[in-house]
Amino acid sequence: MRYAGEYLTYEELGGFGTGALCILEDREDLIRAYAYTAGEYMLANADWGSVNTLYREFPATVGQLVQWFGIDAVSPEVRGQWERGNPDQWILIAHAIEPNDDRASSPFTKDAPFRSVYWEVNGPRERSLSRSGFSEFPVMAARWQVTGTDVYGRSPGMEALPDVKMLQVQQKRKAQAIDKLVNPPMTAPTSLRNEPASVLPGSITYVDAINTQQAGFRPAYEVNPRVGELAADINDTQTRIERAFYADLFLMLASSDRRQITAREVEERHEEKLLALGPVLERLHDELLSPLIDRTFAIMVRASVDRWAVGEAAPVPPPPHELADVDLKVELISTLAQAQRAVGLAGIERLLSLTAAVAGAKPEVGDKIDGDQIIDEAADMLGTPASVVLPDDKVAEIRTQRAQREAAITAAAAAQQGAEIAKTASGIDTEGKNALTDIIGAVTGSNAAV
Repeated sequence: MRYAGEYLTYEELGGFGTGALCILEDREDLIRAYAYTAGEYMLANADWGSVNTLYREFPATVGQLVQWFGIDAVSPEVRGQWERGNPDQWILIAHAIEPNDDRASSPFTKDAPFRSVYWEVNGPRERSLSRSGFSEFPVMAARWQVTGTDVYGRSPGMEALPDVKMLQVQQKRKAQAIDKLVNPPMTAPTSLRNEPASVLPGSITYVDAINTQQAGFRPAYEVNPRVGELAADINDTQTRIERAFYADLFLMLASSDRRQITAREVEERHEEKLLALGPVLERLHDELLSPLIDRTFAIMVRASVDRWAVGEAAPVPPPPHELADVDLKVELISTLAQAQRAVGLAGIERLLSLTAAVAGAKPEVGDKIDGDQIIDEAADMLGTPASVVLPDDKVAEIRTQRAQREAAITAAAAAQQGAEIAKTASGIDTEGKNALTDIIGAVTGSNAAV
């Protein structure tokens, strides 16, 4: 499987607000991901607001078309280019992926919810390169932020675009100011027009002494740029750009020069960061990551069904009977996903601190806390591997064995104590006159009186 296009999609999201990632089946790698860039595709929304249509134009060479679709599928023009030995000639291609609503009369795969068509933009209108269908919409069209019914998203790059343009002008002006300060424009008398002259260090320019005051080289005007103020303005513009791209949130501790900072403040800053990025992360889960996992898993299952029947190795093993008709829930384990779940851990820690404080005055309040459930929830929030936390049945078995060992130890200690008491009692004189015989006599007399 090749998912290299996923990283390009993140760049498109930050820069253009919309990233399109297409997952197609591949004979060699099973799955290939193709990242589309802004400007080469158009999208359309379904009635529920998610993208379900993509139209794309892109250039391809004659050799690529023949390799992809075969020599019989291409137009006569492309066939002629191929036969004349011009495989590198560029041809404009269009690709459409849209819902296959009219399946009954559709020439496409009738059980495919989405149809796919390739054609040459300048080729015959009645001729297509390929017609096929998809069981799932193969394009993950993620948007950074969507306003209303917009199809395309807004991005931090759009918010920072004015400052980016300003920064380019500021850097250009600063370079011009420094250049004029170091190498200013010069003036010279007309008598030096055809004479050798130089402004290089160590060079000599000969000037007549008759008009010494006006002779020689002079700056055309004095340049004294306020480079310090310009640099401060540039730094302020750069800070606004970094904030637009949330650099201050991702590097909130690394960029801080404070030396005294409490753990509570770190937690609150962490929650504030995730609160600002929460809507974006939720949209990424819904429009990119979850559909990507579903599409990938569906392709792997389809490639494995025939192999299961003959007992061959498959991309995924046969599902156990316990998972029949069970909807699988996939949990994301990326750094941001784990950080988002870990926000709830702070609430658990605060509850435990409050419980400990109340338990000082009312110890029975500890009965409200389920320690085993706290460990399970915390492990899930922190993304701890499942092998680290024991299941409930295993924990119950360990506790039963521990209780049995403790009961055996207690019984052995009680038996030993009883044997010592019996041994001590067997050595006591009950015939002579002593304190024990007096007590026995008193008890015996009391019983006789009763």
